[in-house]
Amino acid sequence: MEKYEFQPCPIEDVIENPELYIIPECLEICKIFWSKGIDTTQCSNYNKISEGKTYWVEIDIHTLSDENRKKVYDMYDSESPNINEDMITHNPRFKASRDEKGIELLKEIASSFFIQDSRDYTSDAEILAKYKRHGGEWFIASDGSIRSKNNPERENATIEDALAELDLTYYIKEEGKLFNSKHAYDVHMNYIKELNKNRLRIAKVLKLVREKKEREIE
Repeated sequence: MEKYEFQPCPIEDVIENPELYIIPECLEICKIFWSKGIDTTQCSNYNKISEGKTYWVEIDIHTLSDENRKKVYDMYDSESPNINEDMITHNPRFKASRDEKGIELLKEIASSFFIQDSRDYTSDAEILAKYKRHGGEWFIASDGSIRSKNNPERENATIEDALAELDLTYYIKEEGKLFNSKHAYDVHMNYIKELNKNRLRIAKVLKLVREKKEREIE
């Protein structure tokens, strides 16, 4: 298979070896989205299908935070010429002229999004509930779905009992979250890191303001 010519593949593979998958013109744009915890799904290429008057990058609408999803819908509502919806995946595709000016515009669009956390995790409450239901009696719920009752033998089980049966590589005890993949875990850790950076910046600004007021009083 030619360089950049790939069928859909895990985002982890792309992030680990981006130069193999993404054309240079779209690489920095994708990296900006990734730095904000946003998954890209497709981008323009050099093949005949992708040739045209624009560079474009598509992101995963299904994993966006509420505020980032609102940003996408606001762009739709404003009838921006720099976005359109993929008719199959319903993912937003950001596009601009196929030149340096277009690349810079796409970078600006990517940079305008908010950093987001991963939603791809299972909470302690969900883990314990699933553990208690394992081996329980099946029944048909009022909505027609098939569910299971709690297993009487596990009725008094604790979260420690449930966790003992799981791979805890991407488990964060303090938060009670088991992330479902390395990618989800990495996105979360990056979010926490950036959150702490912002808190430090705010603390420094507040300190400078406080010190300025103290000097004025003196």
